[in-house]
Amino acid sequence: MGGADDLRLALDTSDLAADLALAYFESGVSATLKADGTPVTEADRAVERLFREMLSAAGPGDGLLGEELGQLGESDRVWIIDPVDGTSFFSRRDPNWRGPRTGKPPPARRACSW
Repeated sequence: MGGADDLRLALDTSDLAADLALAYFESGVSATLKADGTPVTEADRAVERLFREMLSAAGPGDGLLGEELGQLGESDRVWIIDPVDGTSFFSRRDPNWRGPRTGKPPPARRACSW
C-alpha cells in the first residue's frame, strides 16, 4: 500500500470510526482516569479497536501506536491513532471534541487529521 491507497484507507476507516464515536456521544458515556490522570471512555477504546482492526487487516505489516491501547507491531510504517480528541468534553456531551484522527509518520512524514 501507499499514497492514494493509504489516504483512502484512512478516510474510509475514519468515516466508520466517526459514526461509532458519534453513537457513543449521543448515548452518553462516562470517563474514568488513566494512570497518567487523563480521562478515557469506552468510546475511546472502541474507536481505537476499530482503527486497529481495519488498519491491521489492510496492512498486516504496518505498526500501530494508539493513545489508549499502546503499540502493536514493529515497522517503518506506523499508524498513529488518537481516537477521540477532547475526551473530557466528549464525556460531558459538550460538542467541543474532535472525531477520530489518524496519521502516518515517517518515512512518509505525511498526516491525515480529522
